[in-house]
Amino acid sequence: MMPIIPGTRGSWIGQMNTLQCFPDIKVTIKKRRRRRRPLFCPNCRREIQNCPHCGALLRGTTEKGIDTSIVTDLVKLAWDNAYDIAIISSSDADYVPAADFLGEKGKKIIAGGFPPLWKELRQTCWAQIDLGKLKEYFRRDTEQM
Repeated sequence: MMPIIPGTRGSWIGQMNTLQCFPDIKVTIKKRRRRRRPLFCPNCRREIQNCPHCGALLRGTTEKGIDTSIVTDLVKLAWDNAYDIAIISSSDADYVPAADFLGEKGKKIIAGGFPPLWKELRQTCWAQIDLGKLKEYFRRDTEQM
């Protein structure tokens, strides 16, 4: 079991704040904002405001720009030659062009994800980590809380 970092009360925000105490680590947390434009059905393109199954109001959120920030950091740090190996833990194919480019520039990019969702990124990267095989290490130990 992975231990909870002391002084964090077991919360995700507390864990992130603890990470920021380590040298050379910067943690940025961004809030999602409400979408200003309406949501549309992907089939008929009609505007929908409520869930067709339960009737709940659908509140879409906008992107936070996290993908772009991560790619920018990867390229910037590669430019500064600050790393040789980077790990991208995502199933998002948006990282494929960045991983491909950085690989061409001699950086070793490792994909961390859950099969089969990360197939495209995994095929682009130098190596991969199957997080599904490590899931037991991520379980929360409720006795320590």
